[in-house]
Amino acid sequence: MAGLPNTLLMVTLASNFGTFMLYMLSCVICIVAYQGHPNFKVMRHLLIPVFGVVANLTCMVFYLIGPFMGYGTKMEPLLALGIAGVWGIYGAIYFSRSSKATGRSTLIASRPVGS
Repeated sequence: MAGLPNTLLMVTLASNFGTFMLYMLSCVICIVAYQGHPNFKVMRHLLIPVFGVVANLTCMVFYLIGPFMGYGTKMEPLLALGIAGVWGIYGAIYFSRSSKATGRSTLIASRPVGS
């Protein structure tokens, strides 16, 4: 039993990875959404979100290199990344299928006139 991966740790790490991804994507959306907006503030809409993206990328990279530096075991973080990857692929397939079923396009082909 000691050689088997710790499932509670794996689920916790997969959940944390998802949280890091969600926060990082929120920061990217903030940067993109406020580009050219009249209320754009450099500190609030660029520097803080860039710091959030860098901090979350650092945490996610530590998932990969931390166990090889002697912090914890190697099996749980890699399996947690696998769980998060499978869940992400499933989500993308579900999103594209449900969009197609409702008649909505998944990707925007061109910008509307006047933007």
